[in-house]
Amino acid sequence: MKLSLLYRLHVSLMKDHENVYQILLLLFNSHLFFNRILYYNQSKFLIKQ
Repeated sequence: MKLSLLYRLHVSLMKDHENVYQILLLLFNSHLFFNRILYYNQSKFLIKQ
């Protein structure tokens, strides 16, 4: 379900390569950002214990 949705989105966006690149970059950056926050919170939590 989710995959087909993503695929359809991907196909529609592939017409505009620049757009795809921007979105992927954004997703990747936000992914890194959230990972950093999670890691930071985990380490704070571990230090407290």
